[in-house]
Amino acid sequence: MDNTHLLLGIKDILAFILEMLALAFWTIGASRWGGQSWQRWVFGLLSLALFVSLWALFFSPKAAHRLNMPWLFIGKLLILGLPVLLFPGLLKQPWPLVYGVALGFYFVIALLTKTL
Repeated sequence: MDNTHLLLGIKDILAFILEMLALAFWTIGASRWGGQSWQRWVFGLLSLALFVSLWALFFSPKAAHRLNMPWLFIGKLLILGLPVLLFPGLLKQPWPLVYGVALGFYFVIALLTKTL
């Protein structure tokens, strides 16, 4: 196995982990907007539905309307990176830094292998 295949394997595993974490960040962050319990559920579920819909339509490798570069890069950077910055409660813990470093590593590998 050469270095390109190894990098692609690492990128794919890292992408899956980052996508699942971003989904959780968006859902948890949006659920904090509501005042009452039912409002939190509504915001969390709407955020979940929006994330899944956007990902399936535009960012998934088999998406029907997959974006082209540079919009794919910008879109992934926003949808994967913004949840940590938008929801201040998430920054009070150490793991957003780990997530940010992993996200940066993912984009470096993706740009090196020219696969996003």
